[in-house]
Amino acid sequence: MGLPPAPTPRRMARPKWLNVRVIAGIVLVLAAVVIGARVIGASSQTAAVWAADRDLASGTVLGPGDLTTVEVNLGDTAGRYLGPGAASPLGMTVVSPLAAGELLPISAVEESATGRIVAIGVAPEHMPPGVDHGSTVDVYLTKGSVTGGGRPRPPS
Repeated sequence: MGLPPAPTPRRMARPKWLNVRVIAGIVLVLAAVVIGARVIGASSQTAAVWAADRDLASGTVLGPGDLTTVEVNLGDTAGRYLGPGAASPLGMTVVSPLAAGELLPISAVEESATGRIVAIGVAPEHMPPGVDHGSTVDVYLTKGSVTGGGRPRPPS
């Protein structure tokens, strides 16, 4: 009994660099690089907004030394904050206290009321306990002084 003849080997063709799988792999790598660059580029978009340069109490009228601009990435919430491109907040009144470095939301300021703001200086030894810079206090103005009979005395 004889053995069957051995099959003749088929020679593989030389590898081609223009193989469909190689081209598809290169296209996938390039697409991943382009998409990754766009995602990273979109995430690093910042906008300039106003921030408190120092602690600001309610009722403070904003002046030149009260605010600074900072670059932040706010995403979809950028419309809630005042930026240098909008109308200047200088001269507006703070309605909710802001800490130093805190961003200036639109809801934290309003147009200043008409009238006159008067600063009343009080010596530190005459300050009651618990009253500090930015504290809200009630101030009363009386014209003349009251005598023992309960009737106001005209000013002299």
